[in-house]
Amino acid sequence: MIFAIGRYSLTLAAKEFSSKTPVVYTLVVDYEPNISQKVAGVAFYIPNDNKIGIIKETLPDTAKIGFIYSTNYTPMAVGLKQSIEKHGMKYIENVIDSDKGFSIALNNVLPNIDCFLIVPDDKIYYSSTIKLLLFEGIKNNVPIIGLNKSFTQMGATLSIECDYEDLGGQVGRIFERIHKGESPNTIGIEFPRKFSTSLNLLSAQKCGKNVSREAVNKANKIFQ
Repeated sequence: MIFAIGRYSLTLAAKEFSSKTPVVYTLVVDYEPNISQKVAGVAFYIPNDNKIGIIKETLPDTAKIGFIYSTNYTPMAVGLKQSIEKHGMKYIENVIDSDKGFSIALNNVLPNIDCFLIVPDDKIYYSSTIKLLLFEGIKNNVPIIGLNKSFTQMGATLSIECDYEDLGGQVGRIFERIHKGESPNTIGIEFPRKFSTSLNLLSAQKCGKNVSREAVNKANKIFQ
């Protein structure tokens, strides 16, 4: 078996090695269900229903969620929008081709939403755009939802991420199942089962938002 970490490693392993050699992967955000029948793994992507449910529990007054993404993320945005509507909320989206349109898109979205969700789209989200987003979020009293606790430490109100220890155990169990004779094709793609949250209470206060007591009690890390 081969253990592939990240998109490049997965693509290389799926194409270059024997079709009889199973590949197990993780740390791939833009999962592809049909990349190969010999591939199984855990996508580095928190299921939308879990993510939106945590946002709703943490910021109960949220009615509209905004997000910006590039064309790279378009297929995954479909599920996100469905989940938002499923939880009784609305969304405002803006699709851009590159980071050059990020500032304009942000000005169009922020005045009309209750919180902004950063999506795992590395075509437009990196140091400079994230810093701009966090600054404009505080300026417009809009909480930002980040991808991990480093975002929260920088000023995002809430971040949701995988429980990395459990993720490792989940990958290990896939190895075990294949070793015992199960086909990777029958296992397919799994998603992280456990999540951790971090809160920045000072950021929430600056945005004038109430964070539920339940969310504070459940948070794995609190910045204040």
